[in-house]
Amino acid sequence: MIIELLLLGSVIAAGVAVKKYWEEIKNWAINAYNKLAPFIKQAVQEAAAYLQKFGQSIRSIANYYWFKPETKTWQETTVTREMNYNDIPDEIREKLSRHNKIELELTNAQ
Repeated sequence: MIIELLLLGSVIAAGVAVKKYWEEIKNWAINAYNKLAPFIKQAVQEAAAYLQKFGQSIRSIANYYWFKPETKTWQETTVTREMNYNDIPDEIREKLSRHNKIELELTNAQ
């Protein structure tokens, strides 16, 4: 019972602190995003995304390429994750039924 009251008190205190400093928190987050966004956009030179069937499972694969000026080399990052077949839109599922690997069209979300 004491632990629940302490937890409830902590949650209330955190809520009050967030409410009191909300504008500062929001402005900090906006400023951080505005400062980081150009670097992120500049850093990633190219990206490619694929869906690939591996037996009964489906994997989402994304490759990101960027140039690292300090070493004068190109870098590649590959991110892979398992996907649930039902989470894939019907039109993509149809393409995937005809091919083992399909490239996804990436949109520029700015």
